[in-house]
Amino acid sequence: MPGITHLGSSQDRRFPCFESPAQPCPTSTFRSFVKQIKPYALSTHERSFLNAAFGGFLEGSKPPGSIHALMTSITPNAHHENRLPRRYDGDRTLPHGRYYTVCNGEEGDDGGTLGRELAFYKAARIAEAHIEILDPVVTQQREMIERLGMDTSARERLVVRCVPFAQPQNTAVPLSFHLSLPVEIRDVCVDNVLDLRRPAALDWLFRTVPKLNFLVNDNGEKLACFPFRKELTNFAELLPSLIDQQRGGGNFDKLVGLYLRQIGVAGLVFPSARSDASTHVADGELVNSHGWSFIDYRNAPPQEIVAFFELRPEWPWTLMIEGGDDNTPEPAAVANEFQIVMTENFPAADGGFAFRGLEQRIQAYHIMDSLEAATRFRLRHLDDQQVIDLKVFSMSFGSRDCANFSAMVLWSLLGSPKARQDLKSFLKDQLGHHPIADLLAQCADPPPADEEQFTRSGVFFALFQTPAEKHPDSPPRRGAAT
Repeated sequence: MPGITHLGSSQDRRFPCFESPAQPCPTSTFRSFVKQIKPYALSTHERSFLNAAFGGFLEGSKPPGSIHALMTSITPNAHHENRLPRRYDGDRTLPHGRYYTVCNGEEGDDGGTLGRELAFYKAARIAEAHIEILDPVVTQQREMIERLGMDTSARERLVVRCVPFAQPQNTAVPLSFHLSLPVEIRDVCVDNVLDLRRPAALDWLFRTVPKLNFLVNDNGEKLACFPFRKELTNFAELLPSLIDQQRGGGNFDKLVGLYLRQIGVAGLVFPSARSDASTHVADGELVNSHGWSFIDYRNAPPQEIVAFFELRPEWPWTLMIEGGDDNTPEPAAVANEFQIVMTENFPAADGGFAFRGLEQRIQAYHIMDSLEAATRFRLRHLDDQQVIDLKVFSMSFGSRDCANFSAMVLWSLLGSPKARQDLKSFLKDQLGHHPIADLLAQCADPPPADEEQFTRSGVFFALFQTPAEKHPDSPPRRGAAT
């Protein structure tokens, strides 16, 4: 979606601009431990790996979009950003390294939020490997970290495990490699932050942004930022807009970021779109929360985009993929399992709300991504429709069982003897003559990887090695086979 920038030749830099809020923005002091991958501590080697395995996490771009006719009729200086947006950043002028997950305690316990945010950027088809992100703060992931020979008490890192699709025949355990990425855990105290975990902040957002206008000139002429959307009647109707499932968020996220930066807010605490975010308050003050992130706007350069439209006519009503352009929104996979749970009088009284189903959906999403890529890699004779049939069959189970079923088929393709036996038993005991049975039988006994496939896997594995490790006389230190 395009935004409006100041005309380069204009001497009046006051317009266009968003109108001032009718009610003061209820900011507060944000004090918490926060966590992020250290952007300044990454080596060239680590950056290369992140860009290859998680394209767009550090830097990203997208194909140019079309500028809507209404935008060009308003101003000749409409602007479309050829980049992958960042949730609530406003525009490209916000420097990198401004995003953190919110933690409970100095050990950096964010409930796995950082790992899930990173994982959403992975593309198994590019890596030609199944990639897992392991965080020592997550109890269920410590066992695997320990099996990799790493210290589970060390909190200032994320472990990335890679299982190539090209696997040797008849191995008891599929071959994998791992890499440790530096994580920074900080105790921050920032004034003038809009913290959406607080009822007053959420209520202000509900009453302000959907009705927002921007001023065109000093005569008071103004235009609505959401010209075609009906007025919201209750607070809950806004909540789906906070968690647009498009990578980088959608137009609502962008507009909120632009507006908060223009009125001088120092930061925003917002719900992760990949976690089951929740908040609980008493007497208007935060008691506990899960699955939230923080974006730091302090000392950012002036924005390029000074006004913004959202032209789609409907507010999202469930878990949606809208994105930043005027593409048709669609419900995300297993959106029917998504729930917003809220206490009766929130936000007017004590209590809170929670998004449920996001973490389970993300788990299924990632396993399905790896399964599709592994199936295309190992069974190259399949056509697109056969792969689609496998995905549709997997999704028919619902997110939890989809993840379990897809993992069984994936690990069978990767050579796990137990997964292959489990899949064969499933075929015999439950499928019978189902149309998908033949394809699953091939997954239970795939052809061996050939030399060309092993060569491709070797190229990606090289990203796990530092230059010193690639020297024949230097033993491996960071990457390890398991």
